[in-house]
Formats: sequence, C-alpha cells, structure tokens
Amino acid sequence: MSLSIDSNVGLVGGLAITLNFTGPTGSFDVTSGTTADCNNDPEVGDALLVANRNLPGTVTLAWIDVDGFATPAALASCRLSSTAVVTSADFSATVTEAVDNLGTIIVPLPVVTVTVALLP
Repeated sequence: MSLSIDSNVGLVGGLAITLNFTGPTGSFDVTSGTTADCNNDPEVGDALLVANRNLPGTVTLAWIDVDGFATPAALASCRLSSTAVVTSADFSATVTEAVDNLGTIIVPLPVVTVTVALLP
C-alpha cells in the first residue's frame, strides 16, 4: 500500500502519521525489530523516514526534511501481509503533526490517502 498527500499544502518539513489496518486479517511486515517495511517515495527526495510498527496493524511514520518537500507528493509504500483481499477502505491514516520547512504548524493538517496495490 502507498501513502500520498494529494493537495498542495506548500513545503513540508516534518510530518507524522498513524496508519491503522482495520481489515479482517493482516499485519504490517517488519525489516527488523519493530521497523516497518516501508520505503520513501522518490517524490519526497532526501526526507528522512522513520517507520515503527507499534502493533501488527499499526504503523507510525514520520518524515523530516530541513529544506521541505513539495506537495502534492507520494510519500511512501509499506508492505502488509494478509490472507484476505485488502482494499484502501481497510486503512485509516491520521496526520498527527505537520510543519513547514520553517517549523510552522500547517493548518489545516494535510489529508493523506492510502492506495492499495499487490506487490510481488
């Protein structure tokens, strides 16, 4: 599945999202420990991404970029394993914090959308 900001909210210097999977079965994959198997999209450039799987169905993602990345932008993709058919409706993405490249809170907070695609 992938995450994106589809509207123009200017430059984003810091962003935090809680991503929940509410489908019938499934778990976000991890690369090691509690690090979720999530990767930055090239559209966010050099932004540093930290992704932590708090629970099998919950990931907290955070980006920081001192120069800011432009929006709209694809943010990241994360791997989720499930034995059921998964759709975008099985996810909720809540932006908990967003600031511009100068550290000013972005109001209103950007809306993040989730798109699902089958991965090899």
